[in-house]
Amino acid sequence: MRTLLAALCFSLAVLPSSALSADDGAVAQNLVQAPKGKKAKKTLPGKRVHVQILVVHATKGAPHMDPALKRWARQMRHLRYDSFKLLNRYGADLVPDRPKSFTVSGGRVVTVTLLKRDAERARLRIQMFRKDQKLVDTTVAVNRNGTFIVAGPRHGEGILVLPITASY
Repeated sequence: MRTLLAALCFSLAVLPSSALSADDGAVAQNLVQAPKGKKAKKTLPGKRVHVQILVVHATKGAPHMDPALKRWARQMRHLRYDSFKLLNRYGADLVPDRPKSFTVSGGRVVTVTLLKRDAERARLRIQMFRKDQKLVDTTVAVNRNGTFIVAGPRHGEGILVLPITASY
């Protein structure tokens, strides 16, 4: 299905300014909480932001939540899938206008660009490609130490879910 499913926002922290391409049925949502009981990463010098991208395979079947995904369990259960397995984890320090790309499962490439940041939030451009085809292109404002989720690209018997966290 090549239509946009929905853009789910859990708070006003996400301010999309460009549309999601619905080519792969991707859905985006924002999670604004920092991990409970854990301190945020140290402040990076200047305008740097550390991004972490998790690659999660969501399927239907026997209910399972990978222990490494406990922080996002409540939000992932809104996705109509009941089994979530962490496939990979990527991280990088971003500076404004210098995109970083990550190859994720299914031959997709996710590119994240820090546009700017202030004391409360970071503005990121998130793009996803498969070969020369753009699947997602959105700009979001993510609360400091918050997470934005891109979900929906088909993968095997389920979908990929990509929590993208901006820490500084």
